[in-house]
Amino acid sequence: MKLAALSILIMALVLTPLASGEDPSGGWLGKAISFYSNESYDLALLYVNKSLDIDPAYPDAWNLKGYILSDLGRFGEALICFNRSLEIDPQDPYIWYSKGFVLYGMGIDEEAMEAYDRAIELNSSDPDLWRARGLALYSLGRYDEAVDSYDEALVLDPAEGEVWYQKGLALLGMRSYDKALECYDLAIIIDEEDAASWHGKGFTLYSLGRVEEAIDCYDRAIDIDPSITDVWYNKGIALGSLGRHEEAFECYDAAVEIDPLYHPAWFNKGLALYSLGRAEEAIACYDRAIDIDPNLVAVWNNKGNALYTLDRLEEALECYRRAVEIDPDYSNAWYNLGVVLHRLGRGEDALEAYDRLIEIDPSRQDVWYNRGLALYSLGRYDEAAACYDHVLEMDPGDGEVWYNKGLALGRLGRFEEALGCYDEALKADPEQPDVMNNRCNTLYALGRYNDSVGCYDEVIGIDLGYENAWYNRGVALYKLERYQEAATSYGEAIALNGSRIDAWHGMGEALASAGRYDEAVESYDGAIALDPGDPTVWYNRGLLLYNASRLEEAVESYDEVIELDPSYEGVWKLKGLALYDLGRFEEAIDCYDEALEISPSDVSLWYNKGGLLFGLGRYDEAIECYDRVIEIDRYEKGDALYLLGRYDEAIECYDKVIEVSPLEAKAWYQKGLAHQILGEYERSAECYDRVFELDPSYEGVSLKRGLVLLKLGDYDGALASYDLALQEDSRDLEAARGRGEALLGLERFEEAVASFDRILANASEDGGAWHGRGQALAGLQRYDEAIESYDRAIAINTSEKILWIGRGAVLEEAGRSGDAVASYDRAIALDQEDPEAWSVRGRALAKAGRLEDAASSYDRAIALDPSSAEAWRGKGTVFEAQGLAEEAIECFDAALAANPADAEAWRLKGQVLEGLGRKEEALESYERASEADPSSAEAWKKEGDLLSGMKRYSEALDSYATAAEIDPTDGAVWRSRGSVLQSLGRLEEAVESYDRALAIDPGDADLWYIRGTALDGLQRHEEAIESYDRALAINPGDARSWNRKGDAFYKLGQHRKAVECYDKFIELSSG
Repeated sequence: MKLAALSILIMALVLTPLASGEDPSGGWLGKAISFYSNESYDLALLYVNKSLDIDPAYPDAWNLKGYILSDLGRFGEALICFNRSLEIDPQDPYIWYSKGFVLYGMGIDEEAMEAYDRAIELNSSDPDLWRARGLALYSLGRYDEAVDSYDEALVLDPAEGEVWYQKGLALLGMRSYDKALECYDLAIIIDEEDAASWHGKGFTLYSLGRVEEAIDCYDRAIDIDPSITDVWYNKGIALGSLGRHEEAFECYDAAVEIDPLYHPAWFNKGLALYSLGRAEEAIACYDRAIDIDPNLVAVWNNKGNALYTLDRLEEALECYRRAVEIDPDYSNAWYNLGVVLHRLGRGEDALEAYDRLIEIDPSRQDVWYNRGLALYSLGRYDEAAACYDHVLEMDPGDGEVWYNKGLALGRLGRFEEALGCYDEALKADPEQPDVMNNRCNTLYALGRYNDSVGCYDEVIGIDLGYENAWYNRGVALYKLERYQEAATSYGEAIALNGSRIDAWHGMGEALASAGRYDEAVESYDGAIALDPGDPTVWYNRGLLLYNASRLEEAVESYDEVIELDPSYEGVWKLKGLALYDLGRFEEAIDCYDEALEISPSDVSLWYNKGGLLFGLGRYDEAIECYDRVIEIDRYEKGDALYLLGRYDEAIECYDKVIEVSPLEAKAWYQKGLAHQILGEYERSAECYDRVFELDPSYEGVSLKRGLVLLKLGDYDGALASYDLALQEDSRDLEAARGRGEALLGLERFEEAVASFDRILANASEDGGAWHGRGQALAGLQRYDEAIESYDRAIAINTSEKILWIGRGAVLEEAGRSGDAVASYDRAIALDQEDPEAWSVRGRALAKAGRLEDAASSYDRAIALDPSSAEAWRGKGTVFEAQGLAEEAIECFDAALAANPADAEAWRLKGQVLEGLGRKEEALESYERASEADPSSAEAWKKEGDLLSGMKRYSEALDSYATAAEIDPTDGAVWRSRGSVLQSLGRLEEAVESYDRALAIDPGDADLWYIRGTALDGLQRHEEAIESYDRALAINPGDARSWNRKGDAFYKLGQHRKAVECYDKFIELSSG
């Protein structure tokens, strides 16, 4: 037992007085000691009790009884004995130590140490007490204190080799290997034949990595005493670490020969056999260890590992379960349990194992990683990605984790994020074909087909034999309609793996699309040779042969499909078509009958059969077929007219259906579509609203309604509709684009940018989204970013004229008129007959100061479209800039002839007339501008300015009031209004108007001056001075403000200050 060493030592110390032969109990104690020495504890207890019966105050008897009871494991009774002894003699250090000895055995460590310390207080000069204290502290794992105790013992007796040995053990516990080595060397100097010290030295050298020297020490210990199992065991470990496994086995065998129940040797022999790949033999060793002690958790775990290696998963599972039953906190077994459960396809159970392990140790990366793999296998991709994030927080450079996170995000459709993950994985190792291939697949999923082809080329460049890359490259090339290249790529995949049916099939489709029908048939034949029981290949082969007009062969292929699967969708119909083309009408009718058995509600089948019967003159039967069509789908006529582009007639049909069934959502929806195509958006919106009332979840109506409301300028309604459409399908790109356009219409530009960004996150090649994003950024005056967005849109579709025009408009707004002209030139290069492009080009040239070129551009626009009000108006502004007023007016009149409601043309005409002094005509033009666009603040302001100049102040005030109501942020309106009010002597109101203007533009020095004059008129001179001061703070050289400020001081009687202001006025005026 663990107290044996202390027991022998302390008994020798405590019972020393008996050596003198004194025994007050009449010899009973001596007999008890004799029996105790022979381990006859029951007899020893009998005689010691007799001793105590004679003399209950005999401390040595109480001590011996305490030792006997301790060896019997009856520590509580032993403690009573030692306490009784201390009551008799509290100053005996050895009895205190005996008490500590028992308390230690009971696990009452702190009280035990108090007893040891009391013993040493009473006798600190006994090295054996210090040594015993050190042993106890060592057992408690308090190695540094144990070393201190051994040092005290060695001070008293430095030649005690056993203490040097024990100190070495404590230093080993502290991992102070060099110091421990010194201790063992000293112990060996004292006693060269001390096997324990050679063993300790060997273990220390092994810990220092000096394995060969360690083995020499173990050999010396074995020479001295070949019966120490631990030495053979540790020698085996050392030999195993050098790869000398056979010699290691001999050591483990020697250990178990000495002690067949020495399970560590069986365990380590099993580990060594396992490392050599001898799993079956390893299991036999683990079983021997388990037979000795079935609660060895590490053995169960390693037996599970060996069974796992042999793919005996259920048995491995039982081993890991046994390990965690023994020790519920044994992390390695929980981890292995999760791995096996995952392998067995029991993902949920695997998660429970990993979750338990995370409770034990949340910092283990491998657990979070494997938990992610398990979640991925269960289709819980978002949770899997979160697990991988945990790992990456601990190790951001783990490429494998980035790769698996990319796979999970790809499954969630978060392709841009997945792409980023693959890029991070490739930073760790740039040449990983699997990672690169999945990166390529992600580019494909984003619609970036060209990029994906380039990516697959990189994979193939690294590994020419990577068949998946060849296959996937073929898929991408097919999508790009590069059919010949696709066929070649599929061919390379087949060359690497001739059993790939999908590659044979893909090559067949590519060759067929390239018009190489014979070779395509051969490809399908290749697929059929691999799996003649696949009806899909036969079906596609039949389609190809039909399209190649090889009708008999097509029928044969369809017959193969029918033989394999008589209910294969569409095959009877296609066989019927082929037979019809062959003139085998009766057989064709039989095929349609077979098809109708499978799909009796398929209108097209009834139509085709009816057509055949009609052609055969079997009119009654044909009519029955057509009646069946009407019975199945009464919308069919309307739909047919719709498909023929006869929308008005289609609407009439839908109206008849609605008369009969006004609650039929489908009829309203189809009618709405027809009105929409005719440009009758209000009627279309009414139809879609009715669909919403009848069936709010009707497929497609939210999207269509949004589009119509957008056309009508009802941006709020359109936004609500698109939001509903996105609730139905969050990945509907058309709805997402429409939502962005509605936000543009509402001038909610930040939200519009965010909306387009969400589209681009999953579809980075969506040119429409880049276009919309550019418009929104332009609305935010973030011109550089807007131009970048237009450039991305143009890179996707360089032939889209509207993109070049939009880009030019942004460049104009950014003040880059010259660049704008270049952009418009690109639009014109795409379509030289577009009057709009010539017109906006003229506008940009005018802004760039190139008036002659601008006039020529407008002339080209007018030549292409003489009714272009925009072009006439633009040309008029060029003439105005050139000082050609009459010519400008003629142009504005031409614009108004084209569009009498062109408010801008009326305003510009009024502006020129006003410049000519033709005020009444100018006023009439401004009034017409306001009538044409009542929401144009500029037109109302111009009208007000003119009326003010004509001293028609009341009318002017009305115009300014309307302008301010439309745009209360226009400071010029408030200023002009204030000027009119001041002219009318309504000074309080004038000051209020000036204050509104200055709140908008507080840096207007002239307006601060004018405000001061109004305040002077109100006799509010102090405030007037403040106004002049604000003017002078902005423009210190304003002589007028100094003069009026002097006047204000003078009126306030502050003559000295007035003189100073006048002096400043004179100084500035004379300069």
